Amino acid sequence: MLGIIIVLSVIFSVTGCTFFDYFKPKSEENNIDVDESKDTLAILLKKDSTYDNITLIELLNELLDSIQMDLGINNVGVLPVDFSSLDELDQFIEDLYYDEDVGYAIMIGRNLAWEGKEGWEDIKSDIQAAFHHINNELCFLESNEADNKGLPSSSFGVKDIAISWIMAPDFCNYDKTSEEINEMKIEIVNTIISNYIKYHNNPSEILGQYRQSCLYIYKQDSLNTFYERDFNNGYQFEWTLVLNTQYDKVWEEFGNKHLILCYAVHGTRTKLMINKSASDAFITVDDYAEFIGKNSLPSLFVNYGACESTVFQYDCNNVQSGIYYCWPQLQLYHGAWAFYGSLPLDARAELSTTSTFIGHVLRHYQTSTIVFGDITAHMV
Repeated sequence: MLGIIIVLSVIFSVTGCTFFDYFKPKSEENNIDVDESKDTLAILLKKDSTYDNITLIELLNELLDSIQMDLGINNVGVLPVDFSSLDELDQFIEDLYYDEDVGYAIMIGRNLAWEGKEGWEDIKSDIQAAFHHINNELCFLESNEADNKGLPSSSFGVKDIAISWIMAPDFCNYDKTSEEINEMKIEIVNTIISNYIKYHNNPSEILGQYRQSCLYIYKQDSLNTFYERDFNNGYQFEWTLVLNTQYDKVWEEFGNKHLILCYAVHGTRTKLMINKSASDAFITVDDYAEFIGKNSLPSLFVNYGACESTVFQYDCNNVQSGIYYCWPQLQLYHGAWAFYGSLPLDARAELSTTSTFIGHVLRHYQTSTIVFGDITAHMV
């Protein structure tokens, strides 16, 4: 175990992998110009795919209705689309922006413009790099993209279109037919959407089930950042700080149902360097799921700060048969309203003190934030 920790520490120190949020805040000198009329919501899914399903589409329309009642956000409905490339999907979303005033979108599934591992490699060879590229490409208009890299230029990182992602886990070498697996994927996404309908139908009741507080779990060498910057400039709630090595305190605070969980630790797509016990330096997606099964969802919002937090795909060639969750799908399936990272401190402050929603702050602050879950999730 000590060897694993040393190796991870070396990797993270060499790569500089961190999710601390040193992004420029909103300010007049950045000349940020947000078109407030682009305030309509769309939901996109792949035509004739697993998710192009009558039951799911009915639920998605019900979600749109509940969002409109809760926040007054208009929508253009659920849009089944059929594109063979990211560029085609990108152009379609930009057309929605210009023609239908769409400023927010929820993407169902990961097969909207790419298929399987080969599709990722056509964009970039590394899965995480490919996904960051895709997210940026779709969030920024062509005039704000730098060449074909999918990175913002004149926008300074303020997104033109705020999007979020909902997807099922991987089924690796599973002893089921493709039809049975597809049904299971639909059921998982149905569960996620049903939760969000419930949240928007009764936001006060749902938010009232959690303490208006933030649980911070930090590693020792990040404490200076926390005390100098994070706790008083970010979420404007009461807060509790726990070191990632204080396993008894970690599990105790999970049970205290803080509205927000914000962590800054090392991690992988299925592990976090938060001590499970005196002898185990990691908790896994299975440990987290087991805790939820015995107790309840620890936090409704999860502000991740660990490497590979945005990775949601397994290499099924290297694992045994089963259903494999990475952190994004696990959090969403068990009820997290939004799973996100790299949100600037002043955006966190606004999100936790006003009736705005997470997509709104993405379009008003400079950020590289990627959101899984509901782009219209709100804390107040």
